[in-house]
Amino acid sequence: MLEAIIAGLVQGFLEWLPVSSSGQATLTLISLFGVEPEKAYMYSLMLHGATALSAIVWYRRELIKAILKPKDPLTIFILLSYLVSLAVAFPLYNISKNLASQDILTLAIGVAFIITGLILYATQKKHVKIPEIKEPTAKDAMLMGIAQGFAIIPGLSRSAVTIATLLARGYNPRQAVQLSFIASIPATLTAGAYELFLEKTGSSAGLAESMAALTIAFVAGLAGIALMEGLASRLRFDVFLVAIGLIVVLLTFPFS
Repeated sequence: MLEAIIAGLVQGFLEWLPVSSSGQATLTLISLFGVEPEKAYMYSLMLHGATALSAIVWYRRELIKAILKPKDPLTIFILLSYLVSLAVAFPLYNISKNLASQDILTLAIGVAFIITGLILYATQKKHVKIPEIKEPTAKDAMLMGIAQGFAIIPGLSRSAVTIATLLARGYNPRQAVQLSFIASIPATLTAGAYELFLEKTGSSAGLAESMAALTIAFVAGLAGIALMEGLASRLRFDVFLVAIGLIVVLLTFPFS
């Protein structure tokens, strides 16, 4: 049961921070409980179903609007990014579950966040101007979908690569965080359902343990979303980039 509790906490909270939740959860299960790398990775993917549910609860208003307006740019963005993610992630899945967690890519993204934030700060006399809200486009959805698909690789943070992609496309921090999290819901639900029902990952741990892990991951996921939303809403663009970069480096560096 302790294994389920810790795995749920790590996966749930870190899912929404720009560090590799799957990588960290996998490494935790391997190092603390001696779980085989492949089983640990598949177990972390199963917990994605719970973190997807936390995003559904948090962004319920936006999702209801998307359902009621199927031609809305947000709806198209969600669907297109999801389809592209599947196309990229599916061929990588069997390769990825046999890999040990490597955080080098996520660490590099964290350093890039810091450097970009410092450059923005150094070149602006006043507060960095935050980009205006922009309408999601098909091109943006495809680029984010590609980034999200590659994030199935252990150690590569989905949040980091998708938020970085959206920031590079001109979205402000709050909108980048929201779009990244909302668009992740179909992909994380698919990953969680596949492991739980098709691979039957949860059955190896027992029903009670799996339910405990899923419940804890759901609650921790809400806390992670609240933290990221708060950072994106309260910090200037340059400060946001540096803060997120520091989080990535501090949480990733010990495992690199």
